[in-house]
Amino acid sequence: MADHATTLPERPAGLPHPAFPFQSRFVEIEAQRVHYIDEGAGPALLFVSAGQWSFIFRDVILRLRHQFRCLTLDFPGSGLSPDAVDRDQSVRANAWVLDGFIDALDLQDITMVVHDAGGPIGFLIATMRPERFRALVISNTFGWPLREYPSVRLKTKLADIPVLTLFGGKNDPLGWQRRFGLMFRNVTAVRIEDGHRFPFNDDPDRYAAAIGDWWAKKVAEAHRQF
Repeated sequence: MADHATTLPERPAGLPHPAFPFQSRFVEIEAQRVHYIDEGAGPALLFVSAGQWSFIFRDVILRLRHQFRCLTLDFPGSGLSPDAVDRDQSVRANAWVLDGFIDALDLQDITMVVHDAGGPIGFLIATMRPERFRALVISNTFGWPLREYPSVRLKTKLADIPVLTLFGGKNDPLGWQRRFGLMFRNVTAVRIEDGHRFPFNDDPDRYAAAIGDWWAKKVAEAHRQF
C-alpha cells in the first residue's frame, strides 16, 4: 500500500515547493520506503533513471501531465528514498524494485521512458513482463555490454512494441540511438541536436512535444486499429 504526504521532513533545504511542485508519495517495496511522484491523468507514462532522483524529470512532467499520468520513483538511496545498510545497487536488484513498484501501483498499459542507467533496469522488467507495457521511449541510455544480458531479449520479446528513441545529439558517442533503431521494427527516432546527457532538461519543450506527438500518432492510433 502506498501512503501519501504533502510535506516531507526529508525535503532538501533550499528546495521550495515552486521548484518541485509535486505531491511526494511513498510506497513500501521489499521492506524499503520508496519515494515517488504520480501526477496528472491519462495513460501511464513511467520515467525510469536509476542513480538520479525524480527532480530531473520535473520540467518534462510539468509539460506532459495534462496528457498522461506521469510517474517516477527514487530508487533506494537516491532522491528522497532513504538508503538501507548494505543495499545492493546492481541492475538486477533495482529491477526488482521497479517490478515491485509496478505491482504496488498496479500499473497497466505502461509507456516507459528509460534514461541512462534506467535503461538496463527497465528493459529487464519489460522483457519479463511484456503484457504490462504498451510502448517504450529510449532516451540517452544503453543496451547491455555484458554477454549475460544479450540484446536478443529485446528483439524477441519487444520487437513489435512502438518505440521512440529520443537522444541528446551531443551525448551519444557510441551510437546507441542507431543501435536501438536496429533492434525494433516500429521505431521513431528524434534527436535533440543541442541536447546532452539530460535532453529533457536541455530542451524540455521539444522533448515533451516529441513524446506527446509520437504517442498520439504511433501508439494511440495503432491501438485504435485493433
